[in-house]
Amino acid sequence: MILSATIDCMKRARKNRRYAFFVAILLVIAAFSLYTKGYRLSTRGITQTKVGEIRLVVPEKGSAVFLDNKEKLTTGRPNQEVVFKRLENRVYTLLVAQENRFPWYKAVDLSKTNTASLASFSMSKVIPSITVNADEPQYQSIKTVIERGVPATAAAKRRSKSNLVEAWIESGDNSIHAQWLGQPADIPRSFCPLGDCLAHIVIFKGKSPIRSLDFFRDRDDVLIVAIENSISALELDTAPPQNFQPIFTGENPRFEQPEDGILFIQNGPAFAVVRY
Repeated sequence: MILSATIDCMKRARKNRRYAFFVAILLVIAAFSLYTKGYRLSTRGITQTKVGEIRLVVPEKGSAVFLDNKEKLTTGRPNQEVVFKRLENRVYTLLVAQENRFPWYKAVDLSKTNTASLASFSMSKVIPSITVNADEPQYQSIKTVIERGVPATAAAKRRSKSNLVEAWIESGDNSIHAQWLGQPADIPRSFCPLGDCLAHIVIFKGKSPIRSLDFFRDRDDVLIVAIENSISALELDTAPPQNFQPIFTGENPRFEQPEDGILFIQNGPAFAVVRY
């Protein structure tokens, strides 16, 4: 009888150990799940801090990337994706800088969303332009392209290479509009200026007429615009600051883009070609 009681006791002990083991496993899983959702143990008990993430694509190799004014790395290849993980739910600043290029700067608010995906752009401070005179062979073909160009109005919208975004000029109030054509679930950050995403946004409104507009190479989120005496690259994302970088300065220039990265420009009475 003593032997039987001992055996029963051993069985209960093994059962209790197995139960304790399974409970411990469940507690570890639960703790890991809470940790990934931002819960932390502090002097006030268990509190939640949103664990955010910023993903930034940097097109130019050799760019220094700063988070909150602290240099984090220098990109080693073109179109490198830089990821900052486990960020608190607050506003961060991003800076991409490279010698002889204009800096790109952005404030990112993770208080409303725990992820943000961005892509910088940075124009060279010196972009050569080639003046084409009337006696040169290319003059007439460049003139023809520009004269036959159709303004980017609501009736003749420009479409990005990916066919996901359209952009156009409203001359009545000198504004630039953009329309998302993709799936609502895929709408990018640039169409969510105040946190709420809209398929149709106004990205710029000025005092002067906008003479020309097109997309920047193969980007969905950057435009080329001709305003006053300059041609510049302008990002769709209106969250401050909205980056605006010069490409060409002249006399009331307007342009056509016959192929990605090449601009035919009417600069006053003259013509010019720019490869940006």
